[in-house]
Amino acid sequence: LGQSRVTSGDHSGSVGFSSKAPLPAARIRATLRAAWEAEQARYGAYGEHAEVKMAVQAGAMWNLVYNPLESVIAPVIRGNPWGWDPAVLSDDWPYVLFDWDTHFAALMLSLDAAGKELGYSVLIQVVKAKSAEGFVPNGYAPTRKSTHSQPPVGSKVLLEMYRRYRDLWLVEL
Repeated sequence: LGQSRVTSGDHSGSVGFSSKAPLPAARIRATLRAAWEAEQARYGAYGEHAEVKMAVQAGAMWNLVYNPLESVIAPVIRGNPWGWDPAVLSDDWPYVLFDWDTHFAALMLSLDAAGKELGYSVLIQVVKAKSAEGFVPNGYAPTRKSTHSQPPVGSKVLLEMYRRYRDLWLVEL
């Protein structure tokens, strides 16, 4: 981890990890607490549906994967389910993206500004899976694409993201 430091300044049994500088465990706890409170405040915007937002977001975030070759992706399932990608040689980065599911994950992640970049990244990754014929396949893995598509849910997701954030560059991709 290069510059990571382990600190336990208050000797209370707490251990803190910092990638920026040595920090006392109490400072790390305070930083984490502030981040937790900010996240809870974001749920407040969803009113009586705050708990649903929290559960759906947790599900989407659970499957979020950073692939150093492709950026952030949100596969519906991790791994190589059902042997869908026959060319998988290792368990390091296997995944499958399904058209609708991945578009919906992108939309869910982008619902508030804190997840905007994650939602954009996921949307871009599923659209980059398009076939030589120009359609986004129903299923995509690094060495396999399905030969059919589904109704263009991705267009609706892109429209909703644009309406929310007005980032024309995303539409122009």
